[in-house]
Amino acid sequence: MRNDLREHLSASSPESQSVPMQTETALASVRAPSSVSQGDHERRRHQSLAQSPGRKESEGEGAHTQKSSLEEVDPLSMPTGTAALCSVLSNFSSCPQMISDLASTRDSFGLAWLSLSFIRLGYCNLPLKTLDLSAFPLGAGKLGLLLSPSSVRGGPLGSLETLICGPGICTGPSLSILAQFLQRLRANSAGGGTADSSSCLKTVSMAGCDLSDTEAVLLLHSLPASVEVLNLSGNRLRTAAAESLSSALSLGWLPSVLCLDLSGNPLGPSGVSARCRGLAVASVGSTLPLPLQTLRLGGTVLKQGGMEALGELLGSGRVVCLQSLDLRDNAEGMEVEGVEALARGLSDSAAAPPLLRSLILSHNRLTDFPSGPSVTVAEKLLCSTSLSSLEELDLSHEALLGERRGPGVVCKCAKAIAEGRLSRLRCLKLFESAGGPRDLSGLAGALQAGKSRGIEELRLSGENGAEVGGGTGGDGGVGLGRVWEAGYLSKLVSLQLERLRGLRGQCLLDVCQALGKGTAPLLVCLELGGAWGGGEGEGENKIDESLRALAGGFRSGGFPLLEEFRLVAEGVVLSESGESRGLGELGRAVGGCGSMLKKLSLMWAEGGGLGAVGWAEGIRSGGLLSLETICLKIVKSGKEGCRELGGALGTREALPSLRKVRLECGCTEGSIGLAEGLGRSGGGLGAEVGVDLVLDEEGRGEDADATVRAFAVGMREGKLGCVQSIKVAVRGDEESLSTETARMFGQALPQSESRCAHVESLSFGFLGDKGVPESEGWSVVRPMPGVGGLMRGVVLGGCALPRLHTLCLQEDWGGEDWEDGLAVALAAGVKGGNLKSLRKLVVNIIDMTIEEIRSLSSVLASPNIAALRVLELFMFRPPPYSTVPGSGGIGRLGSAEAVALSGGLGSGRLFSLEELRLDVHATDSEMNILCGGMVGGNLRRLRVLDLSSNFLSEFEGVAEVLTVEMLPQLRELDLSENDLSDSAFETLSNVWGSVLPPPIERLKFRETSLGDKAARSLANLVGSRRFPSLSYVDLRGNPQISSETRSMLRGVLPSSSSGLDEKQL
Repeated sequence: MRNDLREHLSASSPESQSVPMQTETALASVRAPSSVSQGDHERRRHQSLAQSPGRKESEGEGAHTQKSSLEEVDPLSMPTGTAALCSVLSNFSSCPQMISDLASTRDSFGLAWLSLSFIRLGYCNLPLKTLDLSAFPLGAGKLGLLLSPSSVRGGPLGSLETLICGPGICTGPSLSILAQFLQRLRANSAGGGTADSSSCLKTVSMAGCDLSDTEAVLLLHSLPASVEVLNLSGNRLRTAAAESLSSALSLGWLPSVLCLDLSGNPLGPSGVSARCRGLAVASVGSTLPLPLQTLRLGGTVLKQGGMEALGELLGSGRVVCLQSLDLRDNAEGMEVEGVEALARGLSDSAAAPPLLRSLILSHNRLTDFPSGPSVTVAEKLLCSTSLSSLEELDLSHEALLGERRGPGVVCKCAKAIAEGRLSRLRCLKLFESAGGPRDLSGLAGALQAGKSRGIEELRLSGENGAEVGGGTGGDGGVGLGRVWEAGYLSKLVSLQLERLRGLRGQCLLDVCQALGKGTAPLLVCLELGGAWGGGEGEGENKIDESLRALAGGFRSGGFPLLEEFRLVAEGVVLSESGESRGLGELGRAVGGCGSMLKKLSLMWAEGGGLGAVGWAEGIRSGGLLSLETICLKIVKSGKEGCRELGGALGTREALPSLRKVRLECGCTEGSIGLAEGLGRSGGGLGAEVGVDLVLDEEGRGEDADATVRAFAVGMREGKLGCVQSIKVAVRGDEESLSTETARMFGQALPQSESRCAHVESLSFGFLGDKGVPESEGWSVVRPMPGVGGLMRGVVLGGCALPRLHTLCLQEDWGGEDWEDGLAVALAAGVKGGNLKSLRKLVVNIIDMTIEEIRSLSSVLASPNIAALRVLELFMFRPPPYSTVPGSGGIGRLGSAEAVALSGGLGSGRLFSLEELRLDVHATDSEMNILCGGMVGGNLRRLRVLDLSSNFLSEFEGVAEVLTVEMLPQLRELDLSENDLSDSAFETLSNVWGSVLPPPIERLKFRETSLGDKAARSLANLVGSRRFPSLSYVDLRGNPQISSETRSMLRGVLPSSSSGLDEKQL
């Protein structure tokens, strides 16, 4: 930061350039300059006020420092350091984020405080309307300095309009400091402050601050009445916080709220009902309607009760100003009666919000009830005339009933559009809700009616992972093509058409031809994708023509404003004689005519390499000067063509704006060629380009080994830019990946010349979040040979990975000697200080020997692991490996291994751990050993404990650690997929009857073979009121619980719980 100061000083005024570089003095100077006394300062203030005609002295009181400027204080009368810093602050005046950035780093906090002091004393006129403390790293003492009383009354924060909070200032002593600051702002705006309304706080964001009800209530009662936008999303708010907010609204403490965001909180039906009551009372008690314009309740577990309360509020006429309603992600536990209540509130009553412009109902199970009446609900909602002002409609993630039981949500939308009930519609999102020919043809016919000509955003896609084959597609695509040619979608800005069964063959061609004619000249984003092959032989014959039609559109200037282009060809290998040539022609056209393009995403498979060659030529043509991001996934292509493409990507003069590249490569010849092309002499991606690399083996044998080796060479030579994320997953064949190659790849990572010091995430043997084939539904998919060698290479690389925060390791089983295995290499890396920033560690310990377990335990006991926040240890061997004779089945953790592992868990080095998952197939005796280690492990920050998928039946050892003394911050306990006995809950009752349990909020007992006796024990535990924070209990997958017991549980467990109804079994 001090170097930055010197750079700005050198670029400032001539007077400041002549000042010696004494910024150290400026950094230490925190008081008024000695040469300018306080009396002189006051005298100058009165003189400046006297020079302002018509201004009263009282108007300047408390705000004079905000009206001061550098001209009012003579720089020559200041000490050298003070004048220098004033010059710096003047140059920063166009950057309102400066003080927030300074306050978010330990090393620069002093400068933030110093800047506020200079503004308060009138040395500079830096406007401060926004303060972002979302990443504030220090304690309550420093926060108190920043938010001191002098900063409000007549200070730089008195005119604050936007305050962004973070978890660091919303807990402990810092919470009181924040509340006091808000109270001072409230007092300042109520009286004694400036008369200027712009000095009032208008926006407060507490999103993702991990607020509990108690913390939220304190802050809600401290908010100024001027707040218009209140964001409380992503916290842990429940009924108490909702009732407090309800009181604040009903008593008129927050009369100006225009936008309220409560999404991502487990409010449940009772919390939402309390919220709705507050809105209703607030509007009744006022002569004017409540000004609320935006209400976001996504992911709040509305269920039937909450949806009914909301429907009643919407139909009451008390929120007539409402313009935006977001109810996404409330499918869990939703009943058809709840959806019907919402429909009544929006459609039946004449008092429904007349100005509603945005309605987001995605993922709410509007059409997937087996009984069918919810289809009628969707029709009722969409056929209502009360939605005539609607501009945005999102009904994404709904079942594709249109192809199975009659018209679905897409056809209902089409009908509403055709009849003119959505004439103002600008944005229609049906992501994973559309698909078949009937959907496309119905929507096309509706749009051709010409009653919704203002659509700017259209997103249609089929269900993810759904069967997309079959049928030629009907006339859906033909109809859509005609819509564009008739000019009905000429205002379109964003278009997404993906995974649509009706879009192939002639249908696909008509759409591409229509777009290529420039019928949507305002397009900024275009996403086209799907399984274009099939269709009784018709689809493949039209792909080449379709791609050429798009190419013609680019060449003729049909996409003059396009900034994002995504093309995904799934389920088809483009032939070299046809489709591959069309793909190449499209690449040359985009490269030569996509001057506005900023993001390009491509996925294809081709028999030859003509498509890759065409894209290489397009990139080299120099027309993509604005391109910032490339996402490339080549499933299959020729080696020479991909080598040309790699060379083009490494031509820096052709892509001067490139800053981000994502490469997803199968272990094929094409991937080898791509790596070799990037590694050409004089080429390669520059250090300014961040790279995410995914190597997923689709080939066999030599291709996998050669692919990994080729990319290792590229990293070692610094040709792959600034690598930030790496995922490598190959199959467990002995010939797929040699230990030597794996070690070479690992050794290339930490070498300084490879620029891999910026690597943040490494995943070996995993796909996706945990590695994971969606098609098979397993958490971890593929064994990977050579992971031990790869980690050994990281250790031998000679340099640390200072930014590495996530490490996921899937070892092959039974392959290498333990002395060169994964655990030993990992231990060496941690001991050597190579992984000091590690925050998440995921390891599959299947088939690890006792020596390897001890090495892993030494990792957990190392002082270099202090930053670890998430630890996941599990045993998994996916089919067909789990059924191989002699493979040991699924494997189990033995007593000796449990003793060794417990030493690491109890070492006391995991004091920063927040999440712990132990899916190690442990029985009660082994789990008792592990929990015994946890008792002395200083896990006081642990928030999530996942013991699912073990072989537990009793709770003796587990209960010992489940106390508030051992785990004072535990919020979630997952014991799912264990065969729990009735006596297990009696054990918990006895333990928690004598000692306080942790402040648990979420209990998960999914598929635990619970019966009536165990369920009643659970009800007694919850009913004992020893869990005041409990908001959710998961009992799904326990059919042994009788209907009578479930009915009893509904009266005891939190209303947002799952598994209390027969439908949720």
